[in-house]
Amino acid sequence: MSKSEIEYTALSYSKDNNSHQNNFKNDNVSIKNSQKLSLPATSLLSKTENSVNKRLCRICFDGDNTNEMISPCKCKGSCEYVHNDCLTKWYESSGRGSCEICKYEFLVLRLGFKSITKMTFPKPFSDEMDDVVDFYCAFLWFGFILSLIIQSFSIGIKNTFYVVCLFKGHPIGIALTIVGMSINMIYYTEVLIEIYEKWYIENSRFEWANYVLERRKKFNTASSN
Repeated sequence: MSKSEIEYTALSYSKDNNSHQNNFKNDNVSIKNSQKLSLPATSLLSKTENSVNKRLCRICFDGDNTNEMISPCKCKGSCEYVHNDCLTKWYESSGRGSCEICKYEFLVLRLGFKSITKMTFPKPFSDEMDDVVDFYCAFLWFGFILSLIIQSFSIGIKNTFYVVCLFKGHPIGIALTIVGMSINMIYYTEVLIEIYEKWYIENSRFEWANYVLERRKKFNTASSN
């Protein structure tokens, strides 16, 4: 009986000792894990605070030159700030004068044309074949109309119309010619106007107003009145 009691006691002691050691190891592991887990939480929190405090341009996603950043519209958060040059390039490529998100009309001041070395020639809207053909045909049509105007002043409008009638002969042909020329004149005039507007925007210097500052100015003006 005593032997069995001694063996039982030793076995129970070993089990208790092992369980105590396992608990001690688990406690150490939990402490180490808690310490390890606490470090990334702090670093992530600091990174989040830095990313929130840092201003990023919504177009180029760059945080440099924060002094040149403005808040031109009602957007907040990551879409609040933008570089003045980035907004100018976006305006040159898109032709839009309002924000695509909040639809606020930007307040812009034109400072005049760029220097001659930075100015560009008129060019098509895109590299697509339709835009390229319209671009060159518009200038050819403009040259053709200009030659007719010069001819009309040189030999007279009646003589010019008489030459056209002799060239076409039949009245129906003359009518179709006049209708076709009128349609082409309307279409290519619109194309030339759009080309000029695009060239005008690309070769101008702009300064964009800050929405927050403008809102404060309006508030101060209203309060003073």
